[in-house]
Amino acid sequence: MDAPKQEVIAQARRLRKAALAEARDLARPYISEPITLIQAPEGRYGILNVHPIYRNGVSGETVDERRANLIGFVVGVFNM
Repeated sequence: MDAPKQEVIAQARRLRKAALAEARDLARPYISEPITLIQAPEGRYGILNVHPIYRNGVSGETVDERRANLIGFVVGVFNM
């Protein structure tokens, strides 16, 4: 894999990780900034719509409680 492709993948991972963290810590859906879609034709962008899912539907009052209660995410990827 060439260096530019590796950088695109690394940037997409950073943005995806940031979107998951924001949704988790804010306890609400979060829409990412546009990211390069690895599987799409070159130059195509998309956004992630991330919804955190918490144990028993309760997120918690604090960020630490939200992190402890998180059980997963629902993520939608939209081509732009």
